[in-house]
Amino acid sequence: MDYHRAESLAAQILREVDAEAIPHLERTLKTQGAPLEEQVAAKLARSKGAIDRWRGPLHVSVVFAMYREAERILPPDQHPLGEDFVNAKVAQLRWLFGDRDWWDLVIVDDGCPDGSGELANEIIEDQGHGDVARVLFLADA
Repeated sequence: MDYHRAESLAAQILREVDAEAIPHLERTLKTQGAPLEEQVAAKLARSKGAIDRWRGPLHVSVVFAMYREAERILPPDQHPLGEDFVNAKVAQLRWLFGDRDWWDLVIVDDGCPDGSGELANEIIEDQGHGDVARVLFLADA
């Protein structure tokens, strides 16, 4: 699935569909067996619309554990299994929240012997994501 295309479709949905109608659109796309990209776009539109309409205090922490991800964390041009998932997740969250500082990304290294946490730290520092992302190490808990 092309996530950037899903984001573009979500933006189009937000421009063209009334917010209250988006859940119905989601159900219709699922019932009709629409391509996954279109179903994800409707869900993204609903989420981004909810964030855009939110008027109260809010902070969202996205937390995930990581173990033996040293290959997947790399970009595809550096490893055949690479997904560049730290940069991808930061980009997705920046898209969702826009210029709001309501979120952070917390990556937990579960004691990975392959150095996944250290690699994630390097990526965060090299890409300038330190304002929104950090790595915690289970060994330090």
